[in-house]
Amino acid sequence: MKTEPLLEQLKQARPLLEPQWTPERAESVRRKMAVTRRKRQVRRAGLSVLALVVAVGTGALLWRSPNNAPLTDVTVAAVSPETRWSRGPTEPGLESVALEQGGAWFNVERKPSRVFRVSAGPVDVDVLGTRFLVERKDKRVHVAVDHGRVRVRWPQGSRELTAGQSAWFPPAPEPPPTPLPTAPVPEPEPQPPPIVDPPAPVQPSEHHPVRPRQPLPEPPNARPQPPELPKSWQQLAQEGDFNRAWEELERDRMSLRDDPAELLLVADVARLSRHAEMALPPLSQVVERHPDDPRAPLAAFTLGRVLLEELGRPREAAAAFAQARALSPSAPLAEDALAREVEAYSRAGDTARARTLAEEFMRLYPSGQRLRAVRHFGGLE
Repeated sequence: MKTEPLLEQLKQARPLLEPQWTPERAESVRRKMAVTRRKRQVRRAGLSVLALVVAVGTGALLWRSPNNAPLTDVTVAAVSPETRWSRGPTEPGLESVALEQGGAWFNVERKPSRVFRVSAGPVDVDVLGTRFLVERKDKRVHVAVDHGRVRVRWPQGSRELTAGQSAWFPPAPEPPPTPLPTAPVPEPEPQPPPIVDPPAPVQPSEHHPVRPRQPLPEPPNARPQPPELPKSWQQLAQEGDFNRAWEELERDRMSLRDDPAELLLVADVARLSRHAEMALPPLSQVVERHPDDPRAPLAAFTLGRVLLEELGRPREAAAAFAQARALSPSAPLAEDALAREVEAYSRAGDTARARTLAEEFMRLYPSGQRLRAVRHFGGLE
């Protein structure tokens, strides 16, 4: 299906949905967030101490394992407040975590001597070096790979996923076809048998022997098979078929909701079906309309990556990475965002700003995973 009508409509609506992401725009969003926080603080003044304790406790559950043991060269970013995970068994050549509920992005630095494993119920995800999402919902597990390669194992089989692929495990069995309803056939009214003369008996002869009558064959079952119901764009996206998901999304665009999870999925479908520019409006909408949602920092970070890596707009990308840090300054994602901000300013030709941020990175993260890249893009080598 051609996507020109949707592309043209989105381009026409872009000035309304996706204005230029500039440092001034990021500062405006930060000011709005500050006003919102001050209003919330006034409403909760009587419970400020308790709120601080709860916030600190929640942060520990979101970003650190219960035993506070640090992971080696692994960054974990939760995608929902109910996310819970803990350290798993560790042995030579293996480091693991157990995802108990919710979901999280795992950014694993490549280390050939070490396998990193995420166990989510009956599903294990093994990786050498990549960035991927593992999310538990009821009895199934959603795995999405941003870059790199992972192997997913479950009791009945295994499968490898590469960059841009996602799927649910264990795979759902194909539902049986739904039979079509049949209308009852009315019984015919009884008719009296016709009165006919009996046929004359046929006398066998030498030239015309009488053969027994053969029964007629029964007609085959000609009932048509029910048509297969079309899949929604969400189902196609979960199966990793992003091109067909984009086509269905074009037909179903009027039903989109202002929900962070759905907006992030729309952005993934656009980006992974090679419509990178169409990923900007939903990502910006998450950041601007839902800044307190735990997925807002991830949306800002992804916005920066799309602008930097796929659209070649490094200065706007730097503002988006700065926004990701402002939304969650104490989370592990902030380290990656600052490193990418240094890279973005370097690619934009603003070497002075890149150097200043590189020095800030070295002060905040003297043993950071991206220290070498930061020194390179900050001109400190």
